Amino acid sequence: MPRKTTKRLDQLPDMPNVFTPREMAARGGLAHCFDAQRPLVLELGCGRGETTVDMAAADPDRNYLGVDIKGARVHRGASAALERGVRNVAFLYSVVEQVALLACGEPIEEIWIRFPDPFPKPSKANRRLTSPRYLELYRRILAPGGRVHFKTDSETLFGYTLEVLDQEKARIHSIDENLADVAGSPAPLAIQSSYECKWRAEGRTIHYVCFSLK
Repeated sequence: MPRKTTKRLDQLPDMPNVFTPREMAARGGLAHCFDAQRPLVLELGCGRGETTVDMAAADPDRNYLGVDIKGARVHRGASAALERGVRNVAFLYSVVEQVALLACGEPIEEIWIRFPDPFPKPSKANRRLTSPRYLELYRRILAPGGRVHFKTDSETLFGYTLEVLDQEKARIHSIDENLADVAGSPAPLAIQSSYECKWRAEGRTIHYVCFSLK
């Protein structure tokens, strides 16, 4: 393991805005890891956390929780939040499945999923974050009418997602098969990670759908 990665992992336990599932459970759940109680938004598979921090900075009336299993990535997002003084954001260093165990009945207003691993092999379809088993997780933790926002540059994953949403009788609020220009969009949709900016510069097509499950 690279020395820089090891150093970041060693620092995680001392970061006030990073939690393991056990630490979060000891505090009482997802909503109790912030300095004030506000409506909660999740970003699953948040990677470096840059979009999680940017969304929180643009929306101080809600709390934002980024979830990722890669500790070195979580470290980067948490460090950026501390440096910028963004206090309504925290990170859960964990697999996504732990979220349902830690929700503790507290309604979540929105879920963001940006460019997850497409798991292209059919044998791994149940690992896709828009597979039926994950949609059932989202259904359990979202507030009534709560929305899921999904972005991907994988045409295959996007097509699969639309098929699953149809099977699950999800309500589609917005869909764009070529999200070409987000400059005039509301802040969360317009916010882009460095990877998305790079992919757009390469000419990749960005797909987007917003839906609710109940």
